[in-house]
Amino acid sequence: MAAMQARHAGAAGFVLYALSLSPAWSWGDAGHRITCEIAWQEFAPETRSAVLRILARDEPRYRRFFDSCVWAHREGMARIYANRRHEHYLNVPRASETISLESHCAQGCVVSAIVRYTGELLRPDTDPQTRLVALKFLDHLVGDVHQPLHVGFAEDRGGNGTLVRLRGFERLVGDGPVSLHDLWDTGLLEIGGMGRGRWRSAALRLHAALGREERAAGATFDPLVWAEESHRLVREQVYAGTELQATYVEASLAVVRRRLQEGGVRLARLLDAIMRGEAPFFVEDRRSGTVHHPACLALDAVPPGAMRVVSARPAAPPLHEGCPRSAGRASVPAAVPRPAPPTRR
Repeated sequence: MAAMQARHAGAAGFVLYALSLSPAWSWGDAGHRITCEIAWQEFAPETRSAVLRILARDEPRYRRFFDSCVWAHREGMARIYANRRHEHYLNVPRASETISLESHCAQGCVVSAIVRYTGELLRPDTDPQTRLVALKFLDHLVGDVHQPLHVGFAEDRGGNGTLVRLRGFERLVGDGPVSLHDLWDTGLLEIGGMGRGRWRSAALRLHAALGREERAAGATFDPLVWAEESHRLVREQVYAGTELQATYVEASLAVVRRRLQEGGVRLARLLDAIMRGEAPFFVEDRRSGTVHHPACLALDAVPPGAMRVVSARPAAPPLHEGCPRSAGRASVPAAVPRPAPPTRR
């Protein structure tokens, strides 16, 4: 009995520690690694090779794909590019049932950032360091936009200002309040056996369980649609009072697993397209009706709030003459060994 109590105390201590350290703007390491491991399993072989060639110039601890996916919240937004922190979320007023980039993304947000880094990876003349940073931000942000509270209510900063207690899980998470955002970033993954030390096996299970619906989601290349899905979950399911029971945890874990799967599949399809040199989407400047290839330099002058992602190159209005009709294959360093079979990495 004493040993069992000690194990419960240790587990509770770790989860509380993880919740206390979880950045207020991240799935947490485990969630991002799971998303990227699912993507790795889904990558075309050529994509795996291209990604590893890009990462080969990074410091050793970020050269594995799933490790590169935590760089943005550990170092990228934390200290090196602190001015980009607004790119990992999109806050919407509670009274707004839909997302308006013009109103809610005027200064930039996770949706416009995904567009930006997609373009930087597609440009054949992007310098190697910029390409590396773009890849590490993109793989992280695709994970972020699938965490529902990264498209949460502005009034409580995406659940950071809402404190909740989990009833029936005191031995795991303690009886003190935690923020709703931290619960979704880290706590639910720990409760569901997907946290520290277990994320890889969880990723492989989630990948093996991919169904037709999750794979079909990979055909959606519009980051605004991804954000709208998260926002709908926030409005319909995430908020359920401050005293949360086992039924809430069970239903929320189902959402977490599905969003990790969808994020992984979409990240894989997005990078597959980019590494083939194909534009996964085009971007319309709603002020003029001009449609840009995502690699177009002129897109840098389009305010985030004026962007509209279009899923296919439209016949009219024509592409702006200053934009490429198609982007060349991403230029990445050569002579990096091909990866081992994905399940044995």
